[in-house]
Amino acid sequence: MAAMSAPVRVRPVAASAPDRPSASGFVIVIVAASLFGTLGPLSRFAYDAGMEPLPFVVWRGLVGLIATSIFVAWRIRGGHMHLTHWGDLDRGARLSLGVAALMGFTLNLAMFISFDLVTIALALLGFYTYPVIVAVVNVALGRETLDSWFTAPLFVIAAAVLIRFSPNSAWLVLAGVGAGLLHAWLL
Repeated sequence: MAAMSAPVRVRPVAASAPDRPSASGFVIVIVAASLFGTLGPLSRFAYDAGMEPLPFVVWRGLVGLIATSIFVAWRIRGGHMHLTHWGDLDRGARLSLGVAALMGFTLNLAMFISFDLVTIALALLGFYTYPVIVAVVNVALGRETLDSWFTAPLFVIAAAVLIRFSPNSAWLVLAGVGAGLLHAWLL
C-alpha cells in the first residue's frame, strides 16, 4: 500500500491593496490641510493680541507634541508599534534626530516670523516656492535638466515676488519673503 502523505495546507494569500484608498486617509489629509490653512489667520489674530512669533511656535509645538503623544500612545497600546528608547539609537541616529528637530523648529519659526512681517499671502508665496527650490537643487545635482518646463514657473514665481515689493516697506517685505523662503528651503 502506498504511503499517504500529509494533506497540504494552503495559506491564504494576503489581501492586496484595495483599488481605492481608504476614506480615513482622505479625511486625514483634508483635516491636516484645513488645519494648516488656518495657521496664517490664527497667527495674525495672535500677533494682533500681542503674541510674538517665538511663543507662538512654542505653543504650536506643544499642541503638536500632545497630539502626537496621544496618537503614539494609542498605537502602542493597540500593539501596532513599539517605542524605541533614546538609548537604543546609535550615535548617528540620535544626531540625525537632533538635527531634524532643530530644522523643524527653525522651519516653524521662519514661517511665523514671515507671517508677522508681511501679509499671509506673501509669506505663503515664499512658502510655495519650495518645489522650485527642489527643482533648482536637482538641476545643480545633475538629476534634472534645465528646460522651458523648469524655467517658466521659476520666472513666474520670481516675477510675482518682485511685483509684490512695495517701495515703502521693501526691507520688511524682503525679510518676510526671506523667512518664507527659509521655511520652504527647510522642507
